[in-house]
Amino acid sequence: MTAGLHIRAAEAGDVMPLAGALAPLPLFSAYGFSAAELGERFHGALSRGEGLLVALLGDAPVGACWFLESGTFATGSYLRLLAVKPGLQGQGVGETLLRAWEGRGGSAKGGLFLLASDFNEAAHRFYVRHGYREVGRLPGFARPGVTEVIFWKPRSGSSQT
Repeated sequence: MTAGLHIRAAEAGDVMPLAGALAPLPLFSAYGFSAAELGERFHGALSRGEGLLVALLGDAPVGACWFLESGTFATGSYLRLLAVKPGLQGQGVGETLLRAWEGRGGSAKGGLFLLASDFNEAAHRFYVRHGYREVGRLPGFARPGVTEVIFWKPRSGSSQT
């Protein structure tokens, strides 16, 4: 794990530096998001009271976890976004963010849900490695020509494995 990493709730002052750090990721360029647009989305999440965690190395934002605590079928916690600054993947930042979200949503009756773009195979492997399984696909859901893969992890102690 990356030394000096800490996770906390994002604040308004984190939004633009975080958006600038994450906007170069292929995921955001595939969807056509600039740093400014990503920042607007993060500001919107904060203003609506949605969960937004920031991973910091020192004072520098290096990752984000955006979630809805009961956003899936009104019973499951939904991970809207998990992203790590380019060059820091594979160093424990994503796993630390994921565990922070799971700690908040792990008791959700319906379990934990997320979507990952069909082209993002590294994300698929990451989520499977952390106990998620593919349960469906949504062709063209977020963008024409891209299929969103639905991943689900049953709540802790569930017999639905």
